[in-house]
Amino acid sequence: MASWEVDLVKAGACGVTNYADCNSAYPEFGRQLNMTGRQILYHCDWPGAIYAKGGGQVSNFGDISRTCNLFKAYGRTIQDIWDSMADVFKYYSDTSYLFRDWIRPGSYSDADQLLMGNFGLSDDQQRFQMAFWSLVMSPLFVSTDLRTLGPDSKRILLNRRVIDVNQDPLADMPTQIQAQGQLYIWKKRLSLPGAFAIGLFYTNIFGQPSRASFRLSDYNIVEAVAYNVTDILTGLNYGLFKPWHTLDCEVNPMGARLLQFDPVDDFV
Repeated sequence: MASWEVDLVKAGACGVTNYADCNSAYPEFGRQLNMTGRQILYHCDWPGAIYAKGGGQVSNFGDISRTCNLFKAYGRTIQDIWDSMADVFKYYSDTSYLFRDWIRPGSYSDADQLLMGNFGLSDDQQRFQMAFWSLVMSPLFVSTDLRTLGPDSKRILLNRRVIDVNQDPLADMPTQIQAQGQLYIWKKRLSLPGAFAIGLFYTNIFGQPSRASFRLSDYNIVEAVAYNVTDILTGLNYGLFKPWHTLDCEVNPMGARLLQFDPVDDFV
């Protein structure tokens, strides 16, 4: 592979029958890659493979993080349907605390492929996936025929500000700061001093939009005098908010908002 000038290798587990073999096979493959002398991005299914082969949920991600540049944590392959994508979201909501401290430059989790441009997701669902995948810094691998990508899917996929969150050099793994009913709120620190992103995700599959109302002070976010707030999924600017001001917005069923908060220190 080095002689072919390969840049990325993804090691699955199709031939693995005993989940315990993953704990030796993946490190050995990584060692062999390093021996080539070529910098090759190593993507492994290690934790997901253990789960898929009957080994249960991995709880210690230290060796995985030290071995693999990218690792697929969830054991099921994503399908072009909302229920499958929602399963991935639920997995991160329930278990990302196990590996969040191991996410850093050189070691990221892979939430699986982006589905926009296929046939199974609505525009709201595509925005949901793009927002969450960017927050958790999943690689933005696209599973579609780019030659036939529709204009709405293209706008979602090429949203520069959302991609910037995904690529933010601080590499802060977000935390879920609220889960109330089917509305989930995640917060991610950004490299711009004092800036952060908040994602609001509504997993209800029917009914009306959910109204989300919150104050930053409720989550002890009071570092700046005020914040300029923009939904970077749509470009909608909400204006300036002090930490104790209430921010109201609506989130469509199976939809998301991705709000960027940029600090303002001279707001009266």
